Amino acid sequence: MAVTLLGVSKDLCLPQAQWVNMLSLARHFGWEPQGARPRRDLGFSDEGYEFSAYQQVADEDAKAFADALERARSEFVRRGWDEADESEVETCDIPVPATFGLRYTYGHPVPQDDFAMCSKKMLAAMCQRMDALIALCRESGFVIS
Repeated sequence: MAVTLLGVSKDLCLPQAQWVNMLSLARHFGWEPQGARPRRDLGFSDEGYEFSAYQQVADEDAKAFADALERARSEFVRRGWDEADESEVETCDIPVPATFGLRYTYGHPVPQDDFAMCSKKMLAAMCQRMDALIALCRESGFVIS
C-alpha cells in the first residue's frame, strides 16, 4: 500500500510504512500537526495523516513538517548517516524503523522505534526520501491521496 502526496508542481509516492515513519520522525523533531482537512465531499472524515483519504495539508503545516524533517536530516548528517556504506548503526534514540520498511499489526503498518542494527545504506536512502519530501513541503501544502 502506498501514499501519494499531491503537491502543486510535483507528486511524491511513498510506501505506507515509510510515510508513517516520516510522520513519526517529524514529530520527534518538534512537528506539531495541525490536523489535515478531510474531503467531506468525498465522504471522508479522517483528519489524521497516516492513511490516504484526500486530506488537505495546509501550507503552514507543510512548512512546519519540512522544518522538523530538516532538523532530522541535520541530525542524520551530524551522525554520518547520510553516507551509504555497509556498516551498521547501533540502536539509538531516534524513532526510525529498523528496516525502513514494513511492520504490520492487524494489517496496518506501524512505525518501529529503534534501529536494531540498521545499515547506513538504508539510512542514506531515507535521507534521500527526506530531501524529496522537504522539497515538496516547501512548495506549499499538499493532498494525501
